[in-house]
Amino acid sequence: MRKTTLLAVILSSLSTQAQLPVNIRQLLSKEGGMNMTLPSGMFLEKCEKLDSCLLKVTYRVSFLSDTLRKDSRDEDIQILQVGKNVTKCFSYPLYQNDSIRTLMKSKGVYENFPRVSKTYLSEDVYTFIKEKKNDVLYRGTEDAQPFYWYREGTPQIKWNLSDETKTIIGYNCRKASCNFRGRSYIAWYAMDIPLKTGPYKFSGLPGLILSISDTANEYSWICIGLEKSKCKASIERYSCKSYKTKETTRESIRKEIQKAKEDPVTAYNRNGKFIIAHNFGGGYGFMIVDYSADLMKGFKGDFYNMISHDLPPEPYNPIEKE
Repeated sequence: MRKTTLLAVILSSLSTQAQLPVNIRQLLSKEGGMNMTLPSGMFLEKCEKLDSCLLKVTYRVSFLSDTLRKDSRDEDIQILQVGKNVTKCFSYPLYQNDSIRTLMKSKGVYENFPRVSKTYLSEDVYTFIKEKKNDVLYRGTEDAQPFYWYREGTPQIKWNLSDETKTIIGYNCRKASCNFRGRSYIAWYAMDIPLKTGPYKFSGLPGLILSISDTANEYSWICIGLEKSKCKASIERYSCKSYKTKETTRESIRKEIQKAKEDPVTAYNRNGKFIIAHNFGGGYGFMIVDYSADLMKGFKGDFYNMISHDLPPEPYNPIEKE
């Protein structure tokens, strides 16, 4: 909960409430909005084995969520699992959060599930090598957006190869460059590891990609570890009945996410969450709860409907700009 505000979620159509005054809207804008860059956690309920994991590749990721704050970067650790037929790339901190949630639920603990408090890359990318297709799961923001998934053909990236070399974690690597969906990239691939794959959706080079970054230095992956799989580890896909998952297309999800970032209040309202601002005697802050007719009985003060654009737009700097 923030120090200067309190938000409750109720039906925005209640006629007893007034529209949010301009001065309060300005105050809430200074508070930084609804943190829609934070992905939701999930429960690892239904598990589907896709392949056996032969190689585990760990990348340190550095990225820029807010282009207006270039001195404030986000970091992630991503795992690339490589199998004979399938690869999977995902955020390890998000997986840890999911595991804790799942364990708590299995022990009958249904309160105070850990929420994701940092910005991580929100997409799990499954590449089916023989079928030449990707399945992508995008985690929506908790309380505001559902989970989305979409299927696409594996991108056919046109690489420009170079003779320039350098060493990464002991492997001799060669340089390659490409343009991919609105960004220019420099990659370094290991000639001694003949796997035509890499992090996220990058693939097609004659060796495993150990490092790749766009030329604007807004997204960067660097390999920090390689490990042959032990104990017949599996590449698994989890689904979660507790969260709504919406099937869509890559083009549609990009539009939906951009709209949500431009207008957070509308994003919450579309998902059945209705936001009001509550003056509790000196300030305002955020608290998200489900609507109940009895909810407001315990609150005293002035209530204001929050409508479209009452909160400021949030940073939007996706990996794929096109």
